[in-house]
Parts: sequence; structure tokens; C-alpha cells
Amino acid sequence: MELEKLKAYADRMREPAIQKLLSKDDVYQTECEAERKAEQKYISLDLTDHERRICDSLLRSLDARWMEYASDSYLAGWSDALTMFRNL
Repeated sequence: MELEKLKAYADRMREPAIQKLLSKDDVYQTECEAERKAEQKYISLDLTDHERRICDSLLRSLDARWMEYASDSYLAGWSDALTMFRNL
């Protein structure tokens, strides 16, 4: 199976499991609230369209990178678990 297909499959499996954990994670919920407040401040800034496009582009790039990191971390965790299982 090629890597992109494997990652897509893992993402579908990961989502319900991670959402259940995140809903109970107080630190994550606190960070979500801080992010919401920061986003409201960002929206209220008096930026030109050009400045806002630059900021939005940066934020999209950061989000995309962290999503790839999360997907790869999930796969690495499965790989580590399988390796550990084989070595028992």
C-alpha cells in the first residue's frame, strides 16, 4: 500500500479515537479556548487585504504541517507498537 493511501486510512481511523481523548483533555480544551480568543483578536485587527492574505497563508501552512506531523506521529506509534509486539 502506498504511503498516501496508508496515511488517508490511518487518518480515518485516528479521528474518532483522538476526538474522544481530546474532549476529556483539560489542557487541550484550555488551549482551544485561548486559540478562539486569539482568533477573535486577529479578526479585529485593522489589516489590509494583502497583510491578511499573508497571515492567512502562514496560518494555513502551519496547520497543514502540523496535520502531517500528527498523521505521521500516529503511523509511527502504530509502527512502534507492532515492533514492540513482535519483540515480546
